[in-house]
Amino acid sequence: GATWMTSEITLPAQYAAGNVNPFMPIFYMNTGTLPVNVVKYGQSTPEFSELVVYRTEDGGATWNLQPVQINIQQALPDPIHYVDVNTFYTQCGNGLCYTTDGSNTFISNPLPIPLGDRPADMLSLDQYQFVGPEAGYALTKLGEKYQFWRSLDYGLHFDEILPLLEK
Repeated sequence: GATWMTSEITLPAQYAAGNVNPFMPIFYMNTGTLPVNVVKYGQSTPEFSELVVYRTEDGGATWNLQPVQINIQQALPDPIHYVDVNTFYTQCGNGLCYTTDGSNTFISNPLPIPLGDRPADMLSLDQYQFVGPEAGYALTKLGEKYQFWRSLDYGLHFDEILPLLEK
């Protein structure tokens, strides 16, 4: 951190009128990933809200837009859950999206488990934690009981871990 340099990142033309909300980048050696949420507001709701991802292979001197953008259907996405520089999870609509190849491709899974009293369109990834490319955990609340879940297939299915925790 003794010296710093700036690097220009250009948005594609279709996002020029959008507001830019970058997330924290993640690096491993010279490879880095920078997710950016781009939102364009209409009269009262977003016209679009897309997650675009930039990658660097030279320590951040240059950044390249990855080929896939995710429509997240809301103004701001939930947090990005990094497993490593190539693998992360985020919300997309009412489900989970993940990449294992540095954002060249994304896979979208439907909402894997009910989140207790919260409707499906209020999915919060704050209730999920992925600890490896395939393995993740979730905590849900139903009334006064908490349920703990585990997935071993990229969040496609979650199995309940017993016992139930009570408040």
